[in-house]
Amino acid sequence: HIGMASIRWRYNNFELFDFAVGAGIGYGTMCGYDKKQDPNAMDEDDATLPSGYSYCSAASMRYEISGFATYKFSSNWKLFISAHLLGGENWGVDLAGGLEVRF
Repeated sequence: HIGMASIRWRYNNFELFDFAVGAGIGYGTMCGYDKKQDPNAMDEDDATLPSGYSYCSAASMRYEISGFATYKFSSNWKLFISAHLLGGENWGVDLAGGLEVRF
């Protein structure tokens, strides 16, 4: 639920790895489950499984700091991992990974 503009500085042409760091600013809400509101819910029990989006914060300015690293299989195929620290009224971390294909 966030609209964000980010800038990333990429450091290419290392032998096996590429790196990038970035920052961004945006506006929106972050949603999640506030387990303090429902202490009887247990993650393992389907009958009491909590909803993933039972709590959304108010819309406000959001900030991002990100890091990105790739391992090169070839000049066009890379395996990547990224981490994004999202801040503002609430803070969170987003981790991702996958395959990057460049043309």
